[in-house]
Amino acid sequence: MLTAPLLASSLPPAGLPAWIGPVLFVAGLAAFFPSLPYFKAYKHALIATGQALGSDAEAQAWARLVQAQRVGLAVAAAPALVAAVGLPLGLESIAALLLTGASLTLWLLYRLPRLLQ
Repeated sequence: MLTAPLLASSLPPAGLPAWIGPVLFVAGLAAFFPSLPYFKAYKHALIATGQALGSDAEAQAWARLVQAQRVGLAVAAAPALVAAVGLPLGLESIAALLLTGASLTLWLLYRLPRLLQ
């Protein structure tokens, strides 16, 4: 995903208006906000899993945690997807790198802490 802006920078613009690049960048930034409730659900599932360690409800807590993590990772990829779609449409490569890096940062938030591994 990080090499896509470098490869697409040599492509000609799609003939769209010049303002389409900033609009796509703002759309990529707006794609962060849907991930907030999913991260909250992941955080609550993480806390519940930590409390359920060693009990009978541990398997169910792990299943909820994995489901919350899977959905959260899918939603956290939205800014990078906007960047990938926007590259051929006139999004600047620096803006695409910023959106992709931001998605990767969101993905880091969904890692399991060492206490649960």
